[in-house]
Amino acid sequence: MNRREAARLLRVAEGTLERWVRQGLIRSLDRHGHDFDRDELVRWARDRGIPIDPDPSLRRGKKEAALLSALERGAVRAGVKAGSALDAIQIAVESLPQLAPGLRALLLERVLERERMASTALGRGIAVPHPREPLGDALEQPLVSLVLLDAPLDWAAVDGGLVDTVALLASPTAAAHLEILSQVARAARSAEFARLLRSRPAKSALIAQLRAALEEKGA
Repeated sequence: MNRREAARLLRVAEGTLERWVRQGLIRSLDRHGHDFDRDELVRWARDRGIPIDPDPSLRRGKKEAALLSALERGAVRAGVKAGSALDAIQIAVESLPQLAPGLRALLLERVLERERMASTALGRGIAVPHPREPLGDALEQPLVSLVLLDAPLDWAAVDGGLVDTVALLASPTAAAHLEILSQVARAARSAEFARLLRSRPAKSALIAQLRAALEEKGA
């Protein structure tokens, strides 16, 4: 992210950010205070108790990009073989990158707890397993793990249909959770999105096509 975005993330003036770089308090990727690693800044701020927005894209009004960003940070796996909803959920959690073992176990436990309360299948072949409550500070940013099943599963869906697409959602805040969940629900009603999923695309192809759709929408 650039200097303006980094300053906005930390809720400080750009001049303050530049001073911190000169003082060696914050590392700049280019060593001149123009380019920063967002995840590194988030960790730096939280270690020092500096409040930040866990998902600045939502605060800046770019809600339409929330699902795309969560997918980019998360995982997409196609052709997955799973014998049950439990298997599919475990695979979705295990597919998420860069999660500490403790957080991975906590996420799985809470997702299964929510699933026992009621099915998270939305209908039209899509299920969105997720924890009942946001994970808070345990998770820095929203993540989506998209698992495209080789064979559909019975997920007790409201429409009585089988599930062949699992979009596991983990969020640090309720706002991010509700926004991404609503985007997945809207996408589930889209014939174009359904065709895209049936093609079982790789992560790079799926993200590229979703980005193109967003850009076209915003044009």
